[in-house]
Amino acid sequence: MQVTIDFDNVQVENDMRMQVHALLKGALNFPDYYGCNLDALYEVLLDPHEQWDIHFLNCRMLWQHDALFMESLKETFADAATEGAAVSAKWYSDRADADA
Repeated sequence: MQVTIDFDNVQVENDMRMQVHALLKGALNFPDYYGCNLDALYEVLLDPHEQWDIHFLNCRMLWQHDALFMESLKETFADAATEGAAVSAKWYSDRADADA
């Protein structure tokens, strides 16, 4: 399943990390007990599920605001894929990059 997660409406000054986790939870239909942190994300990604091919759009502002979190988020997806999770992730600075 291809999933597009657009960060365009994330307000970086207003608990950006929780907004990102809320977008992930909604787009990927995570269980109610999802803990909204990177460890919980990793565990959910490793749970059995159909293939998720995720395109993250409009990442530029988030990278500029909290590069450490965004790098950790990217690494979480990469680590889960390396461990056999049915997930791939592509990261785009803006929508135009994704359309190219």
